[in-house]
Amino acid sequence: MARVLPSMKDPPPGRRFGRIIYLDCSIWESKRAMQRKLAEELKLDRRTMAMFEEQDEEDDFYEVDRASRDMIRNVAAVIDQTLRGSRFMVIFINGSDDEIILSPFGISEYHDHVVIWTFTSSTYAEKIRHTKTRLYSKWSLSVLASPQLSALLHEEAAALTCQRDIDPAMAAIDCLFYMSFLDHGCSITYPSIWKGHDPSSIWICDGVIQGDRAREISKALLLTEIDDRYLQADRIIFYLSKMTRTPYLIVKDAELIDAYEKRPYRWIAIKLKNNITSKDNNKVQEDLQTTLARASSIILGSEWPDKSPCAFLPNYLFKQCTNLCMLIISGCSFSFASPPFSQCHTLRYLGLDHCTDDGTSSQLEGEDHITKWACLYSLLVLDLYYTEWCEILSEEKIELMANLTELNIEEVWCLQWISHLEKRLPYLQRLRIIKPPVRQAQTSPTDIISNSLIDKTELEVLDLSGNIHMENLPTNLSKAIKLHKPILDGCVGLENVVVANLLSSHLVLTAPNM
Repeated sequence: MARVLPSMKDPPPGRRFGRIIYLDCSIWESKRAMQRKLAEELKLDRRTMAMFEEQDEEDDFYEVDRASRDMIRNVAAVIDQTLRGSRFMVIFINGSDDEIILSPFGISEYHDHVVIWTFTSSTYAEKIRHTKTRLYSKWSLSVLASPQLSALLHEEAAALTCQRDIDPAMAAIDCLFYMSFLDHGCSITYPSIWKGHDPSSIWICDGVIQGDRAREISKALLLTEIDDRYLQADRIIFYLSKMTRTPYLIVKDAELIDAYEKRPYRWIAIKLKNNITSKDNNKVQEDLQTTLARASSIILGSEWPDKSPCAFLPNYLFKQCTNLCMLIISGCSFSFASPPFSQCHTLRYLGLDHCTDDGTSSQLEGEDHITKWACLYSLLVLDLYYTEWCEILSEEKIELMANLTELNIEEVWCLQWISHLEKRLPYLQRLRIIKPPVRQAQTSPTDIISNSLIDKTELEVLDLSGNIHMENLPTNLSKAIKLHKPILDGCVGLENVVVANLLSSHLVLTAPNM
């Protein structure tokens, strides 16, 4: 309507408007942000626009929450004066949870105008008081053909990303599809691998988002998960996946893998049965290896992580995976001495959950340590959940993980290995050591962790939840000048939480069980 109405030739008198004002606030920020959009649409003078900057600076000083920032009366007066005497239409896409009255913004009810506004949530029906005519639209995505769904997906992606300077096609094809892949892939793994995790790390590791602004864009896209438009996009992907080829494959039973279309898949999630390595399953193993060969993200999970035997992974399983960037293994058994992914030199994300050592080794004679552990060179994120493989944090292996930015450890006794982080991992941004099992140690957990943080100036997040024997915060915590989120949930032994010289205004200490 905003495009068509201005171009109409000789419209009837009742449909003639001197101005069309289009306000897309589908991604809601605040009433202040909405008024700024209105001022920009009307091309108000610099002096008026400067009022926004001045008021924002004052609100920043008094730490006024951005979402609660209201309209500016002086700007509303200018808008009222600008629109007076003209006939205009306002097309308003409302992304808030309330019906918005426009008069405080400067669009008085005495103006000769028409307002058309839209919303997507059915809960608005109870809140609408000032709308004269209501139009409801009920239709199913299932009635659309594949080209129509693709076009609609790109429109939704454009709306999600219009304020974040992101290419809509990239968001639609990669980010939204990858979100869908992770959502479905979770169903064959276990909750601990995702709890408290930053999905943006996986996007970057897989290469879904690239470039200097990758982390900034990833964090912005995470906000879309609570947006109605993201839910709409996810529904579109659901129907689209039934009609066309998706870049991912979800297999609930590895023995049925031969029934799926044989083509390269970018992202793959497969549930394995515990007898995957039996002699009768040679064909399954071959099909599995062939299917995984071209994937950049792989999720493998077994049926029962708490029962024995686990699904055993042959040491040659990822031999052909030359593009593998993200690997998550849950409830499986493999050789810790010679893991099947050791030669995957493109690996950036490794997540291990409820995995066990099968006790075998296939190291070739004359194979040196550096060649054998090629998978560690490019590693950015390492997750170790309920997996007693502390040797992966040995001094010689930590030396190879020079680029690691995130280390997450849960329910693993690793404090004797954490000391190897000292003067290593210079780019570490996130460190989580959660709920380590209770064991006796000669050195206190506080001292061990403190020494490991002595040079971690890039550290942003530190999660020590469940460290029940830690009596004080690490003394070197104040040297982590970028740290803004230490989490201490369940650290019941803490006697003091004073952090000297830590001046970050975003400091969050969460310790409800203390």
